[in-house]
Amino acid sequence: MTSVVILISGRGSNFVNLVKKAKYYTVSYVIANKASEGIKKAEELGIPSAVFPKEKFSSIKDQKRTIFEFVKSLNPNIIALAGFMQILEPYFVQEFFGSLVNIHPSLLPKYPGLNTHKRVLEAGDVWHGATVHFVDEGVDTGPIIAQKKIKVLPTDTEEKLASRVLKNVEHTLYPWVMNWLAQKKIFLKQKKVCYTEEVKEDAKKYDIILPE
Repeated sequence: MTSVVILISGRGSNFVNLVKKAKYYTVSYVIANKASEGIKKAEELGIPSAVFPKEKFSSIKDQKRTIFEFVKSLNPNIIALAGFMQILEPYFVQEFFGSLVNIHPSLLPKYPGLNTHKRVLEAGDVWHGATVHFVDEGVDTGPIIAQKKIKVLPTDTEEKLASRVLKNVEHTLYPWVMNWLAQKKIFLKQKKVCYTEEVKEDAKKYDIILPE
């Protein structure tokens, strides 16, 4: 079974969803860079977890290196970032490139970084959604794996839109990608994302968008 390590910083909503919808992978460890609600959920689910708060280290540099060495010691097949609010160092990305994925709440390349829901509303966009991508050394710039979108409603506030994207988009999209990745039916070849025909057909059933 494909082993997945998940990195979190907050509530762990996507992490819990990934656990519940795992078919072809198992979440072997959850790691947080600070005390969080997500770690409590990991304990409740009986999943091994570790916390590396910055207060325990002489510098952020030391904290990041320790997290990297710990992840490396676990030898995971896939590393999934799920609300991990810390930029990874180049050595981390280089070590795991091709098996390191992230979910971002926007239709990349639009709105990388923070406050995506607010920015969508301010721009008057008709569509919003989420993207799962391989992680590279930039911020939300890695090769796009898949996207799913929803229509922005006239009644949407930042909070309402964030909630709808999380429940109706992210909670479908991320486990869908992870289950195919675990079967090696989505994979990276020379920095290009490749899909089997089975994946392409299945994407249509869930209104999931694959890049051309």
